[in-house]
Amino acid sequence: MSIETLQDAYNKIKTTKWSFVNNFRAMISFDNGNICSELGLDKDEKVRIESGDEEVYLQDINIPALSQTPISNFINFQNFITPSASFDAYELKAHFLDHDQMRLWKFWSALFFAQKNSYPDQCKFTVSIFKLPDYPGEEEHVVAKFYDCVLKGVSQVDFKNSTKDTQVILEVDIDIISPKCEIFCNNLDFSNFQ
Repeated sequence: MSIETLQDAYNKIKTTKWSFVNNFRAMISFDNGNICSELGLDKDEKVRIESGDEEVYLQDINIPALSQTPISNFINFQNFITPSASFDAYELKAHFLDHDQMRLWKFWSALFFAQKNSYPDQCKFTVSIFKLPDYPGEEEHVVAKFYDCVLKGVSQVDFKNSTKDTQVILEVDIDIISPKCEIFCNNLDFSNFQ
């Protein structure tokens, strides 16, 4: 459809199925379920963090930019090429609203410190991000999975007496590092890409 008039532009904008960033859900699943019980979470609480109420607690999650460290080479002293070397670690950020006397902050902080004295296999987790339907007839699909994740950091908590007259919900940010990422491209054919 060529756009020649303002009406054509309006129709194109109106009929385009835009992707909305607020239609998502994420699941954080622990590869070793024992770590949750060691940190004082029973099965029901574990499910609440992993999959039960992300839309309430998990407010934002950022998929990192995909980048790599190139190796630069000269060929024939004329052409400069940049072949792939190694992919950088993937860094995600997740933003939660806390509940039940700082349960999420306590959990992520305990996991952060448990990583110091544990093998990574004991504390690693997987982050799966799903895109929810934006329009009728669409289906939920997985966008990306980040494997072997560990915590890089947990946000500080600011207690403030200046907010006693208002109810302020505690917000928790976590920084996650993952060495392995899988991007799911549903119904896309990359066979013709060179």
